[in-house]
Amino acid sequence: MAVGFSLFVGLVIYRNLTWKDLYRIFLQKRRDHRCHYFAAVISHRTGLVPGHGTDSGKVAAIFMSVSDNKYVILLLCNLFLIVVGMFLDIGPALLILAPILAPWPSIWGFIRCISVS
Repeated sequence: MAVGFSLFVGLVIYRNLTWKDLYRIFLQKRRDHRCHYFAAVISHRTGLVPGHGTDSGKVAAIFMSVSDNKYVILLLCNLFLIVVGMFLDIGPALLILAPILAPWPSIWGFIRCISVS
C-alpha cells in the first residue's frame, strides 16, 4: 500500500520520477537483494544441519555442565546470543540458531513463550 502510494506521488503528483528512473531503481534493488537472499539461503541450510542431529542436545549439555541453576544457564544463553548478535545479522542468526536453540527450554524446564511486537 505504501509503495503504491509512493509511486503514485512520485509519478503523478510531483512528476519528478520517470519510468526510466523506475526501471533503474528496480534493477539496483534487484542487485542489492541478491546478496541478502544468498545469505539467507546459506544460513538456512547451515541451520538445518545441527537441528536434525543431536548437536542441539550436545550444546545444551555444554551449557548445563557449567551450572545446575537454570537462571545461570539462561544468563549464559543470553550472553551467547549477545555475542552472536555482535557478529551476525538478525536474519542469518535466527536461521542458524533457531533449530539449535528450539529444544532448550523444554530441556531446562522453561515454558516457551513467543513475543509478538
